Amino acid sequence: MVAFPPLDELARRLADTNPVSDELRAILTIDPFDPDREDALRAILATTKEARTRLRQIGRSLGDAEAVATDTLTSLQQYGYRRVLSAAVISLVVTNLNGPTTTVDAVTFWRRAVCTSFCAQLVTPDRIPEVGLVPATGLLAEIGLLLLDMEYPEYTKQLAEQAGRGGGLHPDLERATLGFAIHELTAVILTHWGMPAAMVTAVLERDRSPLERGALGSALWIGAEAAVILGFGGQLYRSDRELDPRLRRANERFYGSVENLIERVDLVLAGVLFDNA
Repeated sequence: MVAFPPLDELARRLADTNPVSDELRAILTIDPFDPDREDALRAILATTKEARTRLRQIGRSLGDAEAVATDTLTSLQQYGYRRVLSAAVISLVVTNLNGPTTTVDAVTFWRRAVCTSFCAQLVTPDRIPEVGLVPATGLLAEIGLLLLDMEYPEYTKQLAEQAGRGGGLHPDLERATLGFAIHELTAVILTHWGMPAAMVTAVLERDRSPLERGALGSALWIGAEAAVILGFGGQLYRSDRELDPRLRRANERFYGSVENLIERVDLVLAGVLFDNA
């Protein structure tokens, strides 16, 4: 058996080795109800050359080849603030935190993360105070698993072996194997990164009942379960449940079908992971 360091020590190592960008932190401080929110987002993106490149690639996937990179105002008018915010967060998170993995398939991981983010956004009420945090919370909810595999693959190898015998990952299996659950590791990493407390709280609500979760946590874990149900669980996550009715209805209104949602996940992720220039 592999000996694991204390949770806080491990999380600090992972957070320090894989820092998030100042631009992501700045985006997460934007008040989603501020009338000047679009100007604030445009100002942040204007300072980040690589993010603009990635946004152009995402824009190309969405059928807007240049506007996201060269004229964010046009993109805001065409897609709306929340959709461009989501694209910006995907760009910054995946660009900064994607790396070589051993046990965890990186593409599968990011497909699940993007799908979680999209689904969480679909079921989030427009007026909750944390609405601006939803894209990043969905993307980062399981980041502890990816970073653990990037830096300490011997840990995730053991975790995957246990998951194969135990019907997939779940908090009790993770604690029995590692001494902590993946969402607990993620929460401490987010804290070391200085992410908003509401994000940390939502991540920690993974193994609470739906009635015990806040609005952000509820949206997050509905989205995370949906991503697995829709086929993004890979070899580590399994579910025999059906989509939450609220998510199904919201998806029909926004994307039209589950197939369209899956296609959008793959198109957007391709814009970040692959060079479409």
